[in-house]
Amino acid sequence: MSTEGSQGCADRSFEAATEGDGSTPRLKPTGNDQQHGPPYWCDMKAGHSSNAKHNCKCKDMKHTCRKACQYAEDARDCQGHCSKEPGHDQTGVEDEDKEHDCQASHYCKEECAVPSCTRKCSIKIVHGKEGHEKHTCNMQHCVQKCSLCKTNQLCSSKEHLHGISEDGHLDPNTVHLCSDGHACNQKCQAPGACALEALYATEGQRSYTNAHGEEVSYPVYTEHLCVKRNCSKSIPAGVAYHDGNHLCADAAENKHTCDKKCPACGFNCQKQYGHAPPHNTKHGNMRMASVAAQENVFVVGKHRFQAGDSGDPLRCREFCQFAERGHIHLLTCAENAKTANDCMANKERGRRHASSNNYAPFQNQPFDELTHDAYWEAIGFEDPCSQDTKDLARLCEHYCGIVENATRPHDDSEAPKSYCTGSKWHTPFTDGDEEVGHISQEHHFPCVHKAKPLHHILIVDQSNSMLATDQPPPTGSHATIEGRHPNRLGAGIYACYQYLKKRKTSELSMNDLISVIGFNHNAKVLLQGKRIEPEVILQQMVTGFEASGFTDFQKPLESADKVIYNVEREAPDHDCVILFMTDGDASFNYRSLENILKNRRTRNKADIRFHGVKFGQEGERPSLPLMVDLVKRFSRGDPFASESSYERAVTAIDLSRRFQYIACTLNKGSFLVPI
Repeated sequence: MSTEGSQGCADRSFEAATEGDGSTPRLKPTGNDQQHGPPYWCDMKAGHSSNAKHNCKCKDMKHTCRKACQYAEDARDCQGHCSKEPGHDQTGVEDEDKEHDCQASHYCKEECAVPSCTRKCSIKIVHGKEGHEKHTCNMQHCVQKCSLCKTNQLCSSKEHLHGISEDGHLDPNTVHLCSDGHACNQKCQAPGACALEALYATEGQRSYTNAHGEEVSYPVYTEHLCVKRNCSKSIPAGVAYHDGNHLCADAAENKHTCDKKCPACGFNCQKQYGHAPPHNTKHGNMRMASVAAQENVFVVGKHRFQAGDSGDPLRCREFCQFAERGHIHLLTCAENAKTANDCMANKERGRRHASSNNYAPFQNQPFDELTHDAYWEAIGFEDPCSQDTKDLARLCEHYCGIVENATRPHDDSEAPKSYCTGSKWHTPFTDGDEEVGHISQEHHFPCVHKAKPLHHILIVDQSNSMLATDQPPPTGSHATIEGRHPNRLGAGIYACYQYLKKRKTSELSMNDLISVIGFNHNAKVLLQGKRIEPEVILQQMVTGFEASGFTDFQKPLESADKVIYNVEREAPDHDCVILFMTDGDASFNYRSLENILKNRRTRNKADIRFHGVKFGQEGERPSLPLMVDLVKRFSRGDPFASESSYERAVTAIDLSRRFQYIACTLNKGSFLVPI
C-alpha cells in the first residue's frame, strides 16, 4: 500500500501490517523515533484519501514536529526539538513558519562579560539577526570596587558593563566611584618638603681600611629625609578629582621646608621654603663626595685616603677643619672648559680653573679650584666652620721647605713650619717686598736661613723593561724626550728634568751639584758633580741613555760610592742625597750600601739621604724598601738623612710629581670633590 503523503503521530513513515486475524490492514510508524512510546496506529478507514493525513485520533496528546531546534547550539535554555505542528516546514508554508523552534526563550549561553560576575548572559538570541557584541546578565549595577575607597564599597554606576572595554577586559582608565566623598590620596604638589622626618642624631659607627692597612672607625649621622605628605583636600561624591593642586595642610599655610640638599653630604636645608639665601643645615657624612688627589695618599686628620675613596668618614666641616690652612675645594667646571682660557672662573673671587686635569681618578674631568669661602658661597650654604678654621683657610698654605725648618707634609711630627705670610692665592712677592725673612718662588717666608749646598745623585734604571710603552712621558711634556724615548725611560728622564727645574728655581740651590748614573746589568756615570743646568743635562740624558739588558742594583751602588768620594774632594761641604728610580727589582749586597754610609761618616760628612722610587704597575718589590730602611736606621735620627723615603709611582705623571715633591720646598694638596 502506498504511504506517500501519510503522517503519523510524529510525522513518521508507515508500513502495511495486519492485526489479529489479518483481515484489517493497519499502518504503524517505522523506526525508533516514536513520540508516545509504543506505536499508535492510524485510526482512519483503510484506503482513505491520500490528501488526508494519517491520524491516530489521540485526544490527550498534541503532535509536534520534533526536528532539531535551530537555536540548539547557541541558547542555554533550548529544549532541543521543534515544538511546532508536524509538517510546518512543507512547501507552501510561510518562510517564518518553516523555522524549527522549540518555543523556549533562547537566552545566550555565554558567561557575562564582567570578569567578576558569575552569571550567564541574559540577552535573547534572534535567528537571522546579527549577534550582540557584549554579553551581559540582567544585573543592573557595576560590581567593581570603588577606585578611591580604602574599604570594599562598590561602584555606584547602574551600568553593569561599566568599565568593560570592547575586547571584554576591564579598562584600567575607567574610574569607579561609590556614592560617598573621599579623602585625596595624592602627594602634595607644592614646592619644598612637607617634612624632614629624620632628626640630627648619631646613628652608629662604621669602619674602613685606610691606605696603610689600618682599620679606622667613624660615626655615621642620620640623613635628613625629604618627605611629601598626602593632599589634605576632600574629593566630592561622584567625581574622581578635586579642584586645584594637591596641597598638604602645611602647604596651605605656607609652612614647607626648603628642599635644597648639600652636594657633599646630601643633608636638606632646614629653613622655610622660599627663604633668603644662604641655605643652612647640620651637615653629615660626605657620602656624595669622593677623594680626588694629586698624591698617592691623602691625609685628613686621622684618615689616610687614596684617590677615589668615598668621603663618607668625614663630615663637611671636619674636612675643612682637618685640611686646615689654605685648603681648596673642587667643583666641576661650570663651562666644562678644557683649558683655563675657556673658563670664566675669576681667581680674584676665589675660583680658578684647575691648571691640569690630573686629579686622580678624574683625570679627564675639568675642575675649578675654589677657596674655602668661595666654595661655600658657590654651593649656597652657610659656612658651618668655626671662625678659627675660616681664618686659617684664607692664608697661603706654602711653607719654607729647608730641612732645618720644615717637616714632610702630612707627617705626624709636631715640628713647626714657617708659612708664607700672604693670603690664599696672593699676588706674587718680589725681591724687596720683605722686611724680614726671605722671598722664595714668589712667596714670603718670615724665616732666614743659611743655605747648605747639596750634591744630588740621580740613579736611573735603563734596563730592557724600561722600553715598555705603557707609561710614556706625558703628552706635550717635552718634544725631545717624546721623540727619542716614548717609553718608561722617557718618563724617567722627564721626572729627572722636572726635579732639576724645581731645584734651579730655589735661591738656596745656587751651589748645588748634580751627578747622573744610568744602570742595567752595568752602571754608566753620565754626569759627575756638575752645576744644575736643566736643559743641558736633559740633552745629555736623552742622548746618553738607551734601554737594554737586565737589572742589577749592585753596580749602580758601587758607582755611587765612587762618585760621592770624587765630588767630596772638590766640594767637601755638600750634603748628599740619592734618588734611586727603577721599575724592577734585583738583589744587592747589603754590606755594599752599608759601606757607602760608613765611608761617608768616616770622612766626617753628614749622613746620606736616600729616596727609592718604584715606577710602574707591578707589585711591591723588597729591595728598595730595604735600602731605605737601612739608610734610616743608620742615620740614628739625623734630621737630614731620617727624611729618607720609599715612594710608589704608578703613572708617568705620578713619577714626575714624586720627583718634584722630593726636590720642592712647597707642598701640594688633595681635595674632596662633589660627585
